[in-house]
Amino acid sequence: MQIRTASGGERPVLHLSLADDREERPSAVNTFAHAAFNCTGRAEFERHLKSLGIPYRTASVPLLNIAQFFFHDPAGNGVELQFDANEPSG
Repeated sequence: MQIRTASGGERPVLHLSLADDREERPSAVNTFAHAAFNCTGRAEFERHLKSLGIPYRTASVPLLNIAQFFFHDPAGNGVELQFDANEPSG
């Protein structure tokens, strides 16, 4: 999954990937609650999370007109995706 700038630049702002099954990673304690990203394509992201079976929860911030998805990456880090609440959901 890649998240790009609003201008659709050539390089992703964030690139998420799974570790190889043979890759050893030390266990670590998270030092932050989550990373948050402003996104577009709410319905597409929600369908993607569902298709991968990734558990997530939703929330809204009516005062800011924001819809949010919260989930954890494979390493256990919290991720928050923020969308314009007027975008359709998936």
